[in-house]
Amino acid sequence: MDEYKIEYTDLAKAFSEKIGGLSVLEERVRGEIAEIFDKGLETLSDLMMHSVEIGDDVFICIPKSDTILRVDTATLEEQDVILDKGPFAGFKIVMPIGDTTDDEE
Repeated sequence: MDEYKIEYTDLAKAFSEKIGGLSVLEERVRGEIAEIFDKGLETLSDLMMHSVEIGDDVFICIPKSDTILRVDTATLEEQDVILDKGPFAGFKIVMPIGDTTDDEE
């Protein structure tokens, strides 16, 4: 589904220059989101969030609606939750957190 607009925060725009520009970031974001749709995502709003890693940079994609996806830079924050079952038992959850505050939008 390519029928959605991508809005970039100022930080995402700035950091995209490091990886070749917005066109490189957009191609990667759309490619990864398309894979999620292929796996059964019905609408963009059904997506809680998705992180895209390019080199050392992490971008977080959060839907604002069914037709708008917001892309921001992200910081990976280690959570206080330690997994106790499965192949990742003993590991802490690491979650991407958007770097732009609502005041900066």
